[in-house]
Amino acid sequence: MESAIYVVAEETYLSANASWSRMSDHEKDQTNSWRISEDGRIHRKRHKVFPNGDIYHCEFVDNVPDGLGTLVTVKGMRYEGSFSKGLFHGNGTIVWEGILDGKKCVLKKFTGQFKNGKKNGVGTFHENGNRWEGSFVDDVFSGKGSLWKANGERQEGTWRNGKLHCDDGLIIYANGDKYEGPVYLGNMHGAVGHYTYAKQKGFYTGQHQLG
Repeated sequence: MESAIYVVAEETYLSANASWSRMSDHEKDQTNSWRISEDGRIHRKRHKVFPNGDIYHCEFVDNVPDGLGTLVTVKGMRYEGSFSKGLFHGNGTIVWEGILDGKKCVLKKFTGQFKNGKKNGVGTFHENGNRWEGSFVDDVFSGKGSLWKANGERQEGTWRNGKLHCDDGLIIYANGDKYEGPVYLGNMHGAVGHYTYAKQKGFYTGQHQLG
């Protein structure tokens, strides 16, 4: 019996004693649903339930998830999209569900590109009323992108490790104030920045030190 390790977005879990070599009572091989990829590999659809209750319904190659399909976990996560060698890889969507104020709801959602089991490439991520749109590197918002906060604030520019970090950043605050200029790890910082106060109350152009 082999153990299969999968990296699922922001968590790594072990499906202990998983065997891809033979069918279990909860595994069905849909022999009428298969295809041959350009590299000559045979993709067969299967429905597999792990002992912990996680469910795969996707294409398999050599008994490993590879191709299009879904994964639903007992922790409330659902992935729908492309797999490669058991990992999320390509385009897909993850939804994390949970209980909030006694009601079942979507807590987090990501739609976009994956590589080797992590968010890598362009995508959109929703959490706690906040929305990120842009580039992700190994699950972290990095590169060009925009953030809309639940409180009404918006940030645009280039990001580093989840923080706005560039010479040409844009921050529009919930009260209508606007800042344009250099931003250092999420803070206004640099020699030339332009801050405009809402309701035509004036502006300031000059140096900012860490906000």
